[in-house]
Amino acid sequence: MVLGGIGCNDGPLPKLEGAVAISAGGQHACATLGDGTAACWGGNGSQELGSQARSMIEPRPVFVGGLSSAKLVAAGGLETCALLEDGTISCWGDNSWGQLGRGTTEPPSFSTPAPVAGLSGVLALAVSGPGEDDAFASGQDHFACALLTSGAVDCWGLSTHNEVGTADVHQITFPSPMPVAGVTSAVAVGLAVSGVCAVLSDGTVACWGSGFGGVLGEAEPSPGGDSPTPVMIAGLPGPALAVTGGIYHRCALLRDGTVWCWGSDVGREGLIGAGTATAGVIVRTPVAVSNLSGVTQISAGPFHTCAVRADGTVWCWGENDRGQVGGTPPHPALVPTQVVGVTGATAISSGKSFACALLGIGEVQCWGDDAAGELGDGATAAAPAAAPAFVVAPAAGS
Repeated sequence: MVLGGIGCNDGPLPKLEGAVAISAGGQHACATLGDGTAACWGGNGSQELGSQARSMIEPRPVFVGGLSSAKLVAAGGLETCALLEDGTISCWGDNSWGQLGRGTTEPPSFSTPAPVAGLSGVLALAVSGPGEDDAFASGQDHFACALLTSGAVDCWGLSTHNEVGTADVHQITFPSPMPVAGVTSAVAVGLAVSGVCAVLSDGTVACWGSGFGGVLGEAEPSPGGDSPTPVMIAGLPGPALAVTGGIYHRCALLRDGTVWCWGSDVGREGLIGAGTATAGVIVRTPVAVSNLSGVTQISAGPFHTCAVRADGTVWCWGENDRGQVGGTPPHPALVPTQVVGVTGATAISSGKSFACALLGIGEVQCWGDDAAGELGDGATAAAPAAAPAFVVAPAAGS
């Protein structure tokens, strides 16, 4: 028996080693390993962990069958995709809305990685993630986007808010990649809930999809309206490196290491990270996240955001009902709060109600919700762990 990641007879389970990239999704997460393989853990209701998983929940990582040349793996809500060394993408998991990019919505789920149809020359990959392990859960997204070496962005899947970047009102499901009109010089792409943002070569940020809560900034086409075409975000004080977002907020990491956010704080959870939480107030012009500098990477969940600093520490802000910002639940963090127990971090990824950090030594730590085994420590827990847990190694033969 395994309890809390500890074997009764064998001592602690060995830690996962050799990770080079991580991704946290709705209720599952994945680590890409240095040998081109990948291991995933957590919820598996739609086979999003891959063909090696045998249960609806896998609290210990399992290898994804059929992957041997992965550069990175992106965990979505109910689906997962891998960017391969040859610049193509393979996906598996839920396909109800064509989010596997196979050109069809059949079968409804698929456990073995298969190529996204007609897509090559991919530089980066992002898969929508915030949501529950339920194909029809409220707030669930079902789409993905690829940044191409040409600077174009292609998206596919469900597009109820024009996430795929097309104004075709007669179609909301796009099972094959569609080029986003007007994007030709992107250098980074970040997905939010029902929306997408791209960093362009000159450091400006353009977003499309949902406009609810001011997430399209000052130039949104209509108050709260969606936009199938990219809208430039005004007010950033310098060029951006990366962009991320949740349901009601978006954040940009600038080249100077600061983070600026905009949108609204619907639940008074401190989503903007500026030290205030006023329900209903819309912030269309980006504001600086308080007391945060030297940031190298950011990642947002639906209602929280985390950042890695150059010194290897991790700082999070926003909703904390499941301990996803690393503090004491349920108190939110209105300004960035250091995640105690995480040092030497090089990358961060935020899931629905949890987050994971990649350490420079190739290990992974996760914290927050563990109801579906999201922490990857070999067990599930009803209450959030008191400290970040180390993800354990896959079992032999998985």
